[in-house]
Amino acid sequence: VSQSRYIVSEEDFIKTLYDGSVLVRGVYVPELFALKVIQQPEDQYYFVSEQAETATQFSLAEDFGVVGLLAHNFLAGKHFYDLEINDLVIIVFGNGGYITYRVSRIDQFQAVNPYTNYVDLTSGISLGVDKLFRREYVGENQVTFQTCIEKYGDPYWGRYFVIATLD
Repeated sequence: VSQSRYIVSEEDFIKTLYDGSVLVRGVYVPELFALKVIQQPEDQYYFVSEQAETATQFSLAEDFGVVGLLAHNFLAGKHFYDLEINDLVIIVFGNGGYITYRVSRIDQFQAVNPYTNYVDLTSGISLGVDKLFRREYVGENQVTFQTCIEKYGDPYWGRYFVIATLD
């Protein structure tokens, strides 16, 4: 578990994010973390927030019915490693509404070539970037957390995904 446990109640966290909008404004995982969520600037699919304790909503994933949350592994993404199967995930909207999900899958890939080829660290199967995207981001009503895996001094060595589906 990350050192910076978030000890705020779900209700208090939701109140801090209220702005009346229907946009995703936060993600809350009881006893693990509470992160603010910002949206990517239009057509900037590679943008990831440099702010501490902040995830970025991946706009391309929205087109497929998925809440994609991106974060650097040295910032908010470090919390994604704390997620475990069956953990409760609460997506919070600016209007005070929320949807609950449960972690159902965790996937790890080596980025052999980050623009064309990834290798599944469990099965050893190689996937092109299109197949990887479809596997992790095409679904109905799911949340996909994504961060990088650092290895051998390479901060972009791999990709770490956590999938949560409707609770």
